[in-house]
Amino acid sequence: METKATNEYSASAIVPPATETATNESPQELWLPIQMNETTLLLDKLIATIEKIFQENRQLLTWLGLATLAIIALRILFAGLQAIDSIPLVTPILKLVGSIYVGRFVWRYLIREQDRQELIETIDRTKAEVLGSQN
Repeated sequence: METKATNEYSASAIVPPATETATNESPQELWLPIQMNETTLLLDKLIATIEKIFQENRQLLTWLGLATLAIIALRILFAGLQAIDSIPLVTPILKLVGSIYVGRFVWRYLIREQDRQELIETIDRTKAEVLGSQN
């Protein structure tokens, strides 16, 4: 024999009776300012926390960002070089151009002492322009 368990609490005992509001606003209209206020407070708290963390660790976060950008730049560079290297005749042609340029540089600047002196003066002048004069 089965007995049904009866609930001691009726629905009216759990939920308080609805009261009529003096205004004609819907429940959504009444809830919206409360919800917006809580959301605004939560977002303000979140933004303040993030700003505090950033201010405390500004140098570390800057270095991490720069390191990440450097890694991304290197990956893009190597991907481009690999794409160029995969083209059949480009690699030997670039090696030939590089060898010709190195030979021309050696012939122009490194064989005679006067030309080496000219190269050193050019390097010193460029260094002074970039870094500023040491006078």
